[in-house]
Amino acid sequence: MKLRRPRSVARAASAAATAVLALTIGAAGAGTAHAQEAPAGEAANPCHYSTATPALQLGDTGPAVKQAQCYLLHTLIIDDIIEVSGTFDQKTEIRVGQFQRCAGLPSNGVVGATTWSAMERFVNSGRVC
Repeated sequence: MKLRRPRSVARAASAAATAVLALTIGAAGAGTAHAQEAPAGEAANPCHYSTATPALQLGDTGPAVKQAQCYLLHTLIIDDIIEVSGTFDQKTEIRVGQFQRCAGLPSNGVVGATTWSAMERFVNSGRVC
């Protein structure tokens, strides 16, 4: 099942403005991603697949993978849809690495304790990459 991130008009406008800003100042960043704050009052954790936070990597399956994929769906501004399938595939590994770089973490594509913590903070605060 492919899920689209539901957005209010305000959040969509904010995401569009963030994308335009990123394109405008992209040359200054030279490939460096930066997290953006979402508008106040937007934060609410929409992901309720699992409360477990095990280390996850390519090939893993289950509710915790769905939780991580849902977090990615709600924190990354990307052109394609992240499938919340419960299978940690290559696309998920790439998206985890993108999130890690944006959050200032070492990018290895593995969801460990530090990445879980950062994803939860981003989702709960409404921050996006």
